[in-house]
Amino acid sequence: MSVKVSAAETGPILSFPGGVPQNVDELSLSLGEKKRKRQISGSLHGLAFKAQDNGEKDGKSQNVCKYAVAKVNTNTHTVEIMPTQAVFVMRPQVGKGEDFAPARLSGMTPDERRKSLTQEFGSSKKQRAVKQAASNQIQDETVQGATAVEAALQSVGTSADGSQSIVLPDAAEQALEQNRRIILPSYDDKATTAAEAYPRDRLLPSELSDELESFYDTLVPENIGDMKSKLVIPASAESVRNHFINLGAPTVLSECVNALERLHTDQLRSSSSGAEGSGVKKKTINRQFRADMVLVIYLHFLLRFQSVVMAKLNRGNLPKEDFLVAMAAPVAITESLCTKFATMSKRGGKPVVSVPQTNKDRVLCYLLVVGMHASNNHLNVTALAKDMRVNEAFLVKYVRQTGMKLLKKRGGGDNGEGGQDTSPQPHTEAVLDKVPLVFPGPPRKQQGK
Repeated sequence: MSVKVSAAETGPILSFPGGVPQNVDELSLSLGEKKRKRQISGSLHGLAFKAQDNGEKDGKSQNVCKYAVAKVNTNTHTVEIMPTQAVFVMRPQVGKGEDFAPARLSGMTPDERRKSLTQEFGSSKKQRAVKQAASNQIQDETVQGATAVEAALQSVGTSADGSQSIVLPDAAEQALEQNRRIILPSYDDKATTAAEAYPRDRLLPSELSDELESFYDTLVPENIGDMKSKLVIPASAESVRNHFINLGAPTVLSECVNALERLHTDQLRSSSSGAEGSGVKKKTINRQFRADMVLVIYLHFLLRFQSVVMAKLNRGNLPKEDFLVAMAAPVAITESLCTKFATMSKRGGKPVVSVPQTNKDRVLCYLLVVGMHASNNHLNVTALAKDMRVNEAFLVKYVRQTGMKLLKKRGGGDNGEGGQDTSPQPHTEAVLDKVPLVFPGPPRKQQGK
């Protein structure tokens, strides 16, 4: 490659410390000279640029470097070096109180440029700080009751008198309703039966339901399909119950199994009257028992998920690999639960699991609603609180958020539906006995003494 140095000087070099303007079709500049001082000025999107320099002649004593422009021709493999007269540093001219928002150097704002550089070259700590700052921003979609406030502001804006006061008649209730839609399972606030209030088919995603059914099939006897209809329920219930006992699982799970076994056994007994079609009814009852037992398995893994979250994620996140080990559950089930209740991210190039407080509340609400279905609408809150190692009052406030009612039971007596309590000790039960659902209203203001 040959190098050629031009004898003639070229024009000045313009330097833009903030970056060369991009996405600009034309940038006009003016060159002037007064008293041997040269000045270049221009405008870009309404922002003025200005630079001054004494030039080569009077600036020799100040300039420690000489500058040149190199033109590289890849076809002829030559480099032409052309000396320049002077270097002008183009600086934006912003007056006091002047808005410089229209200016966009390099097509990016300073904040966007900083985020981009941090993402590409910043440390993990710096990148987490940028993400945390973004998550702390308050936006319309993250404010509960924002729709009510927006509607009120629009009504004031369209009124003739701009001094009209803003009245939010149902803002608190709307905020509570938005929050309920976030943390509660899908519900029908116009349902006429308890089963329709929290539909079962909406509690379980289809892929998770398939995984839970497969897990349930591994617990029941292999010859369950060859058994008589009246023996299927007792044999299946005994196998699942023994599995929970061997695991040292929460006692509330065994109570759910006992309640469902008694319920469906009584249904089988009443259908065995010798009437026509009793065989079809028995198969239907067995299928319903299987669906109920899948909910018990779901409750088991929800309790396990909540236990791991409280033990491992109470103060931060956890590597996904460690979370899978702590769950001690089929990977597909854990993955589905993480997708529904956790937040996945990367730290040091490895996936980590975190559960924000809102998701922790969702887990508890799902757990209570699934438990209500799995216990035949008689969830033992006292036993559940003991199994979860939390105060019973802690669960009570979540029970009320679901619209369920709390009943005190002496234990060992009638449960109100012709059956017996599964727990012989006094306890508190959560039942859904009122439809349409009635949710608690906004907390009352404390009255002064």
